[in-house]
Amino acid sequence: MLVKLITLQSPDRDEPLQTLTLWRSYEVLALEGDWYRLLNDEDGPYLYVPSCFEVIDPSEPDFWVEQWFEDERYASPPEWAESGFWEDFFEDDPAALQAFWSTLRRRYPRTWQERGLDE
Repeated sequence: MLVKLITLQSPDRDEPLQTLTLWRSYEVLALEGDWYRLLNDEDGPYLYVPSCFEVIDPSEPDFWVEQWFEDERYASPPEWAESGFWEDFFEDDPAALQAFWSTLRRRYPRTWQERGLDE
């Protein structure tokens, strides 16, 4: 799934989205309820509200696993679908960091190469 940032002003934040570039396309790494998880320009996999983006390609990766919590849909690579994964990642857990970056490299080569992460 590919989206393009069309506004820096998110309806849920007072400050503009400073970690993204206007008119740049981003690969959606996961869906979490009503949010997109994207690798921002500072290499952080954060959540963003879809209303700030235009969908360029709506196709979802065939490797995503889907989960439903109440009436919210979550879809991501299976490596990131474990309960508590993102909490561990943001607490700098070495296993979660390794799982994120190795999955990003293997499953999202477009984003990996575009960001020059091999350099």
